[in-house]
Amino acid sequence: MSEDRTVVLPSGRVVQARSDGPLDAPAILYFHGTPDSRLFIDVLAPLAVSSPVRVIAFDRPGYGGSDAEPFTLGSVAEDAGAVMDAYGVDRFAAVGQSGGGPFALATAAR
Repeated sequence: MSEDRTVVLPSGRVVQARSDGPLDAPAILYFHGTPDSRLFIDVLAPLAVSSPVRVIAFDRPGYGGSDAEPFTLGSVAEDAGAVMDAYGVDRFAAVGQSGGGPFALATAAR
């Protein structure tokens, strides 16, 4: 069951996020490709059903329903932390598709 959420970041900027899978399962933060959005996790939803994982994704700045703002790998990694805090997740894996790959690596490094 997908859950959409509006997350207000400490800066006041808004990002749109989506979660799918069991709430108590290990979490994977998915970084969408370029161009794409958090909605791509609907394609990944069968993974959340067949494996006990929770997939979470959010729209990077200027994509989907997230506010536009200049960004860096580091700033998106900070956004990722705030999104995961909003979902109550403190430990997670990060994975990125195509243009999302560098953001997943930056988040893992942070």
